[in-house]
Amino acid sequence: MLEKINLILWGYGTIALIMAAGLYFSVKIGFAQLHLPKILKNTLFAKKESEQGEISRFQALSTALAASMGTGNIVGVAAAIAVGGPGAVFWMWVSAFFGMGTAYAENFLGVTYKNKSKSKISGSMAYLEKGLGSRKFACVFAAAAVLASFGVGNMVQSNAIAASFSTNDKLIQIVIGVITATAAGIFILGGTKRIAAVLEKIIPVISLFYIIGAVVVIILNIKNIPNAFASIISGAFGMTSVAGGISGAMIKRAVTVGLARGIFSNEAGMGSSVFAHTETDCKDGRPGGYTAGAIMGMWAMLEVFIDTIICCTLTAFVILSADITGSSGVTTAVITAFESGLGQFAGIFIRISTVIFAFATILGWCFYGEKSIGYLTKNRIAKRSYSYLYIAAIALGAVLSVNFVWQLSDIFNALMLILNLFGLMYLHKEVQKPD
Repeated sequence: MLEKINLILWGYGTIALIMAAGLYFSVKIGFAQLHLPKILKNTLFAKKESEQGEISRFQALSTALAASMGTGNIVGVAAAIAVGGPGAVFWMWVSAFFGMGTAYAENFLGVTYKNKSKSKISGSMAYLEKGLGSRKFACVFAAAAVLASFGVGNMVQSNAIAASFSTNDKLIQIVIGVITATAAGIFILGGTKRIAAVLEKIIPVISLFYIIGAVVVIILNIKNIPNAFASIISGAFGMTSVAGGISGAMIKRAVTVGLARGIFSNEAGMGSSVFAHTETDCKDGRPGGYTAGAIMGMWAMLEVFIDTIICCTLTAFVILSADITGSSGVTTAVITAFESGLGQFAGIFIRISTVIFAFATILGWCFYGEKSIGYLTKNRIAKRSYSYLYIAAIALGAVLSVNFVWQLSDIFNALMLILNLFGLMYLHKEVQKPD
């Protein structure tokens, strides 16, 4: 039943809607993605006043990256290539490019409406309530975000941590789950400021660690990169080696898998990153003359770029440049690919990357969940109960079969996406390009 619901919610229509929204907003903001380096230079490094928001802009970027850069950036890419072929990578790039337009729009509206209403409302609820004029609509979105936080942001990640130790021993899985829950609880019970502070330190380090490892493997397999790139392009357009023919089935598979992988990777359009970026004290008139909405919209575009264009692409080229024929399972394929450059250290490298990326995602989605609970109720007991339930779910997730959890998570993620896209399109005229 849940699988059928997911097939409907995440079918071709939803993917087409997401891409249409991305294309529309990319055009509306003058394809600011193409000018991102210049724009970021005028905002990231511009002289600005001290920030007085709950978290800094860099902490917001780190939190958004933590929530999206889970295990999907490693095994998720391998799974996309296994199902959709190398061509899926090209369509993943397309998804990210237009997703940057959607990420800009949702964060532009979130920050703009929060400043306009002078309220403490975080996330997409700022424009869903104040722009659409419906608190009920915003509450449904917040409730979906709370439920999603327990799934893809929590139990799926703790299960991936346990699975990275390649053990079927329930006792060991329980121990791993308890250790993970305890470690996460130290930061979670300290509140959202502590979560953002630790993610500010974790994400740059683990991202750099993973990027360096991937680059080393790619350099050692550099002679295979031209063929890897050629396979991406030919696979994207269904070009077969048989008489230069074109396979419609290959195109369909590459497009759907690649677009879906990109959407799941960077979460553009779900409204999730808005929770982080609306917690900064970004006001109009600083820096570089841009509006506050435009500034945080561009920070959101940077997050999508780092997540998908950089990290997912590096994983793809590691896999495609290595000879991994005969590998069974996506995790095995990734480890085998990294072994072509890192040797026996590959298994440890993937385990470290998986554990820390997953742990960061757990903290990032807790940040989102707490902001959603804070919107739904001001009751301190309810807020604290969420934190304890979230910690308990981490331990539980390590021993559960994640198929059921994934199915539920996908439904709540789709609900967030649909509600958020409705709000974005309703308020589309208010989105302004960075000038």
